[in-house]
Amino acid sequence: MIDHALRLRIKHSKRPIVIGPWRTEVGFEVLYHLPFMSWLLKHIESKRIYVITRGGAGVWYPVNSANTLDLYTIRPVAEVRRQTSLDLVRHKAMKHYRISEWDRSVITQACGLWGIEHPIVVHPSLTYKQFHDWFDGKASLHSTLRRMAIAPMVKPKPPTGLPEKYYVSHFYARATFSPKPELMRFVYSVLSGLSLRAPVVQLQTPGGLDDHVDLPIQHENVCTAAPLGEPLRPDISLSHNSALIAGSAGFVGTYGGMQQLALRYGVPSMGFYETLQGTSPQHLVLSQAVSNLTGVPFQTIKTGEVGLFSHVWKELSS
Repeated sequence: MIDHALRLRIKHSKRPIVIGPWRTEVGFEVLYHLPFMSWLLKHIESKRIYVITRGGAGVWYPVNSANTLDLYTIRPVAEVRRQTSLDLVRHKAMKHYRISEWDRSVITQACGLWGIEHPIVVHPSLTYKQFHDWFDGKASLHSTLRRMAIAPMVKPKPPTGLPEKYYVSHFYARATFSPKPELMRFVYSVLSGLSLRAPVVQLQTPGGLDDHVDLPIQHENVCTAAPLGEPLRPDISLSHNSALIAGSAGFVGTYGGMQQLALRYGVPSMGFYETLQGTSPQHLVLSQAVSNLTGVPFQTIKTGEVGLFSHVWKELSS
Protein backbone atom coordinates (compact mmCIF):
# COMPACT_ATOMS: atom_id res chain seq x y z
CA MET A 1 0.00 0.00 0.00
CA ILE A 2 0.94 3.66 -0.34
CA ASP A 3 3.32 5.02 2.24
CA HIS A 4 1.03 7.08 4.49
CA ALA A 5 3.81 9.55 5.29
CA LEU A 6 4.32 10.22 1.56
CA ARG A 7 0.64 10.96 1.06
CA LEU A 8 0.70 13.40 3.95
CA ARG A 9 3.80 15.17 2.59
CA ILE A 10 2.20 15.51 -0.83
CA LYS A 11 -1.05 16.80 0.58
CA HIS A 12 0.21 19.25 3.19
CA SER A 13 3.56 20.39 1.80
CA LYS A 14 4.11 23.22 -0.66
CA ARG A 15 7.29 21.63 -1.96
CA PRO A 16 7.59 20.80 -5.68
CA ILE A 17 6.79 17.22 -6.69
CA VAL A 18 9.06 15.44 -9.18
CA ILE A 19 7.62 12.40 -10.99
CA GLY A 20 10.20 10.13 -12.56
CA PRO A 21 12.52 9.50 -14.20
CA TRP A 22 10.37 7.10 -16.26
CA ARG A 23 12.43 5.13 -18.80
CA THR A 24 10.65 1.77 -19.22
CA GLU A 25 7.65 0.40 -21.15
CA VAL A 26 4.97 2.54 -22.77
CA GLY A 27 2.23 0.15 -21.66
CA PHE A 28 3.14 0.40 -17.99
CA GLU A 29 3.30 4.17 -18.15
CA VAL A 30 -0.09 4.72 -19.83
CA LEU A 31 -1.99 1.82 -18.25
CA TYR A 32 -0.66 2.00 -14.66
CA HIS A 33 1.56 4.98 -13.94
CA LEU A 34 -0.58 7.78 -15.39
CA PRO A 35 -3.88 6.64 -13.78
CA PHE A 36 -2.07 6.03 -10.49
CA MET A 37 -0.47 9.49 -10.57
CA SER A 38 -3.87 11.04 -11.34
CA TRP A 39 -5.27 9.28 -8.27
CA LEU A 40 -2.30 10.01 -5.99
CA LEU A 41 -2.00 13.69 -6.96
CA LYS A 42 -5.69 14.47 -7.14
CA HIS A 43 -6.39 18.09 -6.06
CA ILE A 44 -2.66 18.96 -6.20
CA GLU A 45 -1.91 22.15 -8.15
CA SER A 46 -0.33 21.24 -11.48
CA LYS A 47 2.26 24.02 -11.09
CA ARG A 48 3.80 22.02 -8.24
CA ILE A 49 4.26 18.94 -10.44
CA TYR A 50 7.36 18.29 -12.56
CA VAL A 51 7.79 15.27 -14.82
CA ILE A 52 10.87 13.44 -16.15
CA THR A 53 10.08 10.93 -18.87
CA ARG A 54 11.37 10.07 -22.34
CA GLY A 55 10.51 10.27 -26.04
CA GLY A 56 8.31 13.35 -25.69
CA ALA A 57 5.89 11.46 -23.42
CA GLY A 58 5.59 14.57 -21.27
CA VAL A 59 2.54 15.39 -23.42
CA TRP A 60 0.68 12.60 -21.59
CA TYR A 61 0.83 14.47 -18.29
CA PRO A 62 -1.61 17.30 -17.44
CA VAL A 63 1.14 19.78 -16.57
CA ASN A 64 2.68 22.79 -18.27
CA SER A 65 5.23 21.77 -20.91
CA ALA A 66 7.85 23.85 -19.09
CA ASN A 67 7.46 21.42 -16.17
CA THR A 68 8.43 18.37 -18.24
CA LEU A 69 11.92 17.24 -19.10
CA ASP A 70 12.90 14.59 -21.62
CA LEU A 71 15.62 12.14 -20.66
CA TYR A 72 16.88 11.95 -24.24
CA THR A 73 17.69 15.67 -24.21
CA ILE A 74 20.00 15.41 -21.21
CA ARG A 75 21.36 11.85 -21.45
CA PRO A 76 22.37 9.71 -24.47
CA VAL A 77 19.88 7.03 -25.50
CA ALA A 78 22.54 4.35 -25.01
CA GLU A 79 23.06 5.48 -21.41
CA VAL A 80 19.33 5.33 -20.68
CA ARG A 81 19.09 1.87 -22.26
CA ARG A 82 22.07 0.69 -20.21
CA GLN A 83 20.24 1.53 -16.98
CA THR A 84 17.24 -0.54 -18.07
CA SER A 85 19.55 -3.44 -18.90
CA LEU A 86 21.09 -3.16 -15.43
CA ASP A 87 17.60 -3.51 -13.94
CA LEU A 88 17.22 -6.78 -15.83
CA VAL A 89 20.52 -8.07 -14.48
CA ARG A 90 19.96 -6.95 -10.90
CA HIS A 91 16.24 -7.65 -10.48
CA LYS A 92 15.54 -10.24 -13.20
CA ALA A 93 12.99 -7.91 -14.75
CA MET A 94 13.05 -4.74 -16.85
CA LYS A 95 11.06 -3.00 -14.16
CA HIS A 96 12.04 0.13 -12.28
CA TYR A 97 11.69 -1.34 -8.77
CA ARG A 98 14.38 0.75 -7.04
CA ILE A 99 15.73 4.26 -7.23
CA SER A 100 19.38 4.11 -8.32
CA GLU A 101 22.24 6.53 -8.00
CA TRP A 102 21.80 7.22 -11.70
CA ASP A 103 18.17 8.16 -11.09
CA ARG A 104 19.22 10.48 -8.29
CA SER A 105 21.77 12.17 -10.55
CA VAL A 106 19.11 12.71 -13.24
CA ILE A 107 16.70 14.18 -10.69
CA THR A 108 19.42 16.52 -9.36
CA GLN A 109 20.24 17.64 -12.90
CA ALA A 110 16.57 18.20 -13.73
CA CYS A 111 15.97 20.22 -10.57
CA GLY A 112 18.92 22.42 -11.47
CA LEU A 113 17.46 23.06 -14.92
CA TRP A 114 14.04 23.85 -13.45
CA GLY A 115 15.50 25.96 -10.63
CA ILE A 116 13.72 24.04 -7.87
CA GLU A 117 15.00 22.67 -4.56
CA HIS A 118 14.08 19.96 -2.05
CA PRO A 119 11.40 18.24 -4.14
CA ILE A 120 9.19 15.37 -3.05
CA VAL A 121 10.23 12.59 -5.43
CA VAL A 122 7.58 10.20 -6.73
CA HIS A 123 9.76 7.54 -8.31
CA PRO A 124 8.46 4.90 -10.80
CA SER A 125 9.27 2.21 -8.23
CA LEU A 126 6.24 3.40 -6.28
CA THR A 127 3.96 2.44 -9.17
CA TYR A 128 5.62 -0.92 -9.74
CA LYS A 129 5.48 -1.83 -6.04
CA GLN A 130 1.90 -0.60 -5.75
CA PHE A 131 0.67 -3.02 -8.42
CA HIS A 132 3.12 -5.88 -7.87
CA ASP A 133 0.43 -8.15 -6.39
CA TRP A 134 -1.80 -7.47 -9.38
CA PHE A 135 0.99 -8.38 -11.80
CA ASP A 136 1.37 -11.68 -9.92
CA GLY A 137 -2.36 -12.40 -9.92
CA LYS A 138 -2.67 -11.93 -6.14
CA ALA A 139 -4.81 -8.75 -6.10
CA SER A 140 -8.36 -8.26 -7.35
CA LEU A 141 -9.34 -6.07 -10.28
CA HIS A 142 -11.55 -4.06 -7.93
CA SER A 143 -8.72 -3.25 -5.50
CA THR A 144 -6.44 -2.35 -8.42
CA LEU A 145 -8.92 0.06 -10.01
CA ARG A 146 -9.48 1.74 -6.63
CA ARG A 147 -5.96 3.19 -6.88
CA MET A 148 -6.47 4.61 -10.35
CA ALA A 149 -8.19 7.65 -11.80
CA ILE A 150 -8.96 6.81 -15.44
CA ALA A 151 -9.30 10.40 -16.63
CA PRO A 152 -9.43 11.09 -20.39
CA MET A 153 -6.06 12.08 -21.81
CA VAL A 154 -5.94 15.39 -23.66
CA LYS A 155 -5.46 14.73 -27.36
CA PRO A 156 -2.60 16.57 -29.08
CA LYS A 157 -3.10 18.12 -32.49
CA PRO A 158 -2.48 15.64 -35.34
CA PRO A 159 0.45 16.42 -37.65
CA THR A 160 -0.34 18.49 -40.73
CA GLY A 161 -0.65 17.05 -44.21
CA LEU A 162 -2.69 13.99 -43.26
CA PRO A 163 -6.04 13.01 -44.82
CA GLU A 164 -9.21 13.83 -42.89
CA LYS A 165 -9.70 10.13 -42.14
CA TYR A 166 -6.85 7.69 -41.68
CA TYR A 167 -5.94 4.65 -39.59
CA VAL A 168 -2.69 4.08 -37.75
CA SER A 169 -0.81 0.82 -37.59
CA HIS A 170 2.08 -0.40 -35.51
CA PHE A 171 3.11 -3.99 -36.08
CA TYR A 172 6.35 -4.83 -34.35
CA ALA A 173 8.24 -7.91 -33.21
CA ARG A 174 8.17 -8.82 -29.53
CA ALA A 175 7.86 -11.95 -27.40
CA THR A 176 4.16 -12.24 -28.25
CA PHE A 177 4.56 -11.60 -31.99
CA SER A 178 7.51 -13.13 -33.83
CA PRO A 179 8.42 -11.91 -37.36
CA LYS A 180 7.97 -15.26 -39.13
CA PRO A 181 7.15 -15.26 -42.86
CA GLU A 182 3.56 -16.37 -42.28
CA LEU A 183 3.00 -13.56 -39.78
CA MET A 184 4.45 -11.00 -42.16
CA ARG A 185 2.01 -12.23 -44.81
CA PHE A 186 -0.72 -11.86 -42.22
CA VAL A 187 0.33 -8.26 -41.50
CA TYR A 188 0.33 -7.44 -45.21
CA SER A 189 -3.15 -8.94 -45.61
CA VAL A 190 -4.55 -7.00 -42.63
CA LEU A 191 -3.17 -3.65 -43.77
CA SER A 192 -4.08 -4.22 -47.41
CA GLY A 193 -7.69 -4.79 -46.41
CA LEU A 194 -7.76 -1.87 -43.98
CA SER A 195 -6.33 0.50 -46.59
CA LEU A 196 -9.37 -0.12 -48.81
CA ARG A 197 -11.39 1.91 -46.30
CA ALA A 198 -8.91 4.75 -45.68
CA PRO A 199 -5.16 5.43 -45.87
CA VAL A 200 -3.03 3.72 -43.24
CA VAL A 201 -0.15 5.50 -41.51
CA GLN A 202 2.47 3.22 -40.00
CA LEU A 203 4.01 4.36 -36.74
CA GLN A 204 7.75 4.10 -36.46
CA THR A 205 10.25 3.97 -33.63
CA PRO A 206 13.89 5.08 -33.91
CA GLY A 207 16.20 2.10 -33.63
CA GLY A 208 17.82 1.33 -30.30
CA LEU A 209 15.12 2.76 -28.01
CA ASP A 210 13.81 -0.62 -26.88
CA ASP A 211 13.87 -4.33 -27.71
CA HIS A 212 11.03 -4.12 -30.24
CA VAL A 213 11.62 -4.11 -34.00
CA ASP A 214 9.17 -2.38 -36.35
CA LEU A 215 7.62 -4.57 -39.06
CA PRO A 216 6.69 -2.10 -41.82
CA ILE A 217 5.15 -3.19 -45.12
CA GLN A 218 5.25 -1.66 -48.58
CA HIS A 219 1.82 -0.89 -50.03
CA GLU A 220 0.46 1.89 -52.22
CA ASN A 221 -2.04 3.07 -49.61
CA VAL A 222 0.15 2.49 -46.54
CA CYS A 223 2.79 5.04 -45.57
CA THR A 224 4.84 6.44 -42.72
CA ALA A 225 4.66 10.03 -41.52
CA ALA A 226 7.91 11.28 -40.05
CA PRO A 227 7.87 14.94 -38.97
CA LEU A 228 8.78 17.17 -41.92
CA GLY A 229 9.95 14.08 -43.80
CA GLU A 230 13.03 13.81 -41.57
CA PRO A 231 14.20 10.84 -39.46
CA LEU A 232 12.19 10.62 -36.25
CA ARG A 233 14.23 11.91 -33.31
CA PRO A 234 14.25 9.88 -30.07
CA ASP A 235 13.17 12.84 -27.94
CA ILE A 236 9.94 13.38 -29.92
CA SER A 237 9.19 9.82 -31.04
CA LEU A 238 6.37 9.18 -28.57
CA SER A 239 4.84 12.65 -28.81
CA HIS A 240 4.79 12.38 -32.62
CA ASN A 241 3.23 8.92 -32.58
CA SER A 242 0.76 10.07 -29.91
CA ALA A 243 -0.46 12.84 -32.20
CA LEU A 244 -0.88 10.35 -35.07
CA ILE A 245 -2.86 7.95 -32.88
CA ALA A 246 -5.03 10.65 -31.30
CA GLY A 247 -6.10 12.00 -34.69
CA SER A 248 -6.82 8.63 -36.27
CA ALA A 249 -10.04 6.71 -36.88
CA GLY A 250 -8.54 3.61 -35.28
CA PHE A 251 -5.42 1.64 -34.40
CA VAL A 252 -4.41 -1.80 -35.73
CA GLY A 253 -1.20 -3.57 -34.81
CA THR A 254 0.66 -5.75 -32.36
CA TYR A 255 -1.05 -6.04 -28.98
CA GLY A 256 0.99 -4.00 -26.52
CA GLY A 257 1.79 -0.55 -25.24
CA MET A 258 0.85 1.46 -28.33
CA GLN A 259 -2.57 -0.17 -28.46
CA GLN A 260 -3.00 0.68 -24.78
CA LEU A 261 -2.02 4.27 -25.61
CA ALA A 262 -4.78 4.33 -28.26
CA LEU A 263 -7.22 3.11 -25.60
CA ARG A 264 -6.25 5.94 -23.25
CA TYR A 265 -6.77 8.45 -26.07
CA GLY A 266 -10.27 7.08 -26.71
CA VAL A 267 -9.31 5.60 -30.09
CA PRO A 268 -10.84 2.22 -31.11
CA SER A 269 -8.19 -0.45 -31.57
CA MET A 270 -7.55 -4.01 -32.64
CA GLY A 271 -4.37 -5.77 -31.54
CA PHE A 272 -2.98 -9.13 -32.55
CA TYR A 273 -0.75 -11.58 -30.72
CA GLU A 274 0.65 -15.00 -31.47
CA THR A 275 1.06 -16.03 -27.83
CA LEU A 276 0.76 -14.34 -24.45
CA GLN A 277 3.88 -16.04 -23.15
CA GLY A 278 6.34 -13.37 -22.12
CA THR A 279 3.71 -10.93 -20.88
CA SER A 280 1.36 -10.99 -17.92
CA PRO A 281 -2.29 -11.71 -18.81
CA GLN A 282 -3.18 -9.19 -16.08
CA HIS A 283 -2.29 -6.33 -18.43
CA LEU A 284 -4.87 -7.56 -20.94
CA VAL A 285 -7.48 -7.97 -18.20
CA LEU A 286 -6.90 -4.40 -17.02
CA SER A 287 -6.98 -3.05 -20.59
CA GLN A 288 -10.34 -4.71 -21.15
CA ALA A 289 -11.61 -3.32 -17.86
CA VAL A 290 -10.59 0.21 -18.90
CA SER A 291 -12.33 -0.40 -22.22
CA ASN A 292 -15.53 -1.37 -20.40
CA LEU A 293 -15.32 1.63 -18.08
CA THR A 294 -14.73 4.15 -20.86
CA GLY A 295 -16.70 2.59 -23.70
CA VAL A 296 -13.66 2.66 -26.00
CA PRO A 297 -13.45 -0.48 -28.20
CA PHE A 298 -10.32 -2.53 -27.46
CA GLN A 299 -10.16 -5.85 -29.29
CA THR A 300 -7.34 -8.39 -29.06
CA ILE A 301 -7.17 -11.46 -31.28
CA LYS A 302 -4.82 -14.43 -31.37
CA THR A 303 -3.46 -14.74 -34.90
CA GLY A 304 -4.08 -18.49 -34.99
CA GLU A 305 -7.78 -17.93 -34.33
CA VAL A 306 -8.49 -15.33 -37.01
CA GLY A 307 -9.80 -18.03 -39.32
CA LEU A 308 -12.72 -18.64 -36.97
CA PHE A 309 -14.21 -15.30 -37.96
CA SER A 310 -14.56 -16.39 -41.58
CA HIS A 311 -17.22 -18.90 -40.56
CA VAL A 312 -19.61 -16.23 -39.32
CA TRP A 313 -18.39 -12.97 -40.83
CA LYS A 314 -20.61 -13.12 -43.91
CA GLU A 315 -23.73 -13.43 -41.77
CA LEU A 316 -22.59 -10.82 -39.25
CA SER A 317 -21.82 -8.23 -41.93
CA SER A 318 -24.93 -8.74 -44.06
